[in-house]
Amino acid sequence: MKRSSPLNAPGNPVSRILVPAMLLAIVIAGLALTFWPDSPPPKPGSESAPIETPEPVAAAKPDDAAKRFRPLIGNWLREDGGYRLEIGSAESDGQLQATYFNPSAIRVSLATATNDANTLKLRVELNDVGYPGCVYSLVHDRVNDRLVGTYFQAAMGETYEIMFVRAQ
Repeated sequence: MKRSSPLNAPGNPVSRILVPAMLLAIVIAGLALTFWPDSPPPKPGSESAPIETPEPVAAAKPDDAAKRFRPLIGNWLREDGGYRLEIGSAESDGQLQATYFNPSAIRVSLATATNDANTLKLRVELNDVGYPGCVYSLVHDRVNDRLVGTYFQAAMGETYEIMFVRAQ
């Protein structure tokens, strides 16, 4: 009767170490081939073609971006009550310096503008005595140079359609 080789015997300590070691070697070789660079780096002083880097795209200048909001700057009058909205300046990120009057100054907590598909949109939030949470949501009508939209009167929970015209 022929005996089997001791290396192939089940439970042999050598085969328990050899098989996992071979599997580990195969996995490491596979990873090395996956992440190995395709070509060696050029040697210093060797003639090689220069690597082309794309030109940086010029970012829009803040002044150019602020120009998008220039039509909003000015004094606006809501003719149905003498309310006034003054927009003094516009930043490139759409932040506006705005003051609201009825007839005295009412605190503006936030004034922002966006330019979506060449439509200037304006949001003015008021936060003062009698005005907490009141919001104007307006669109600049370029053809008629006016601001049209809604006014949410928070204390009464009502929204009104309104219009501002440019004050002369």
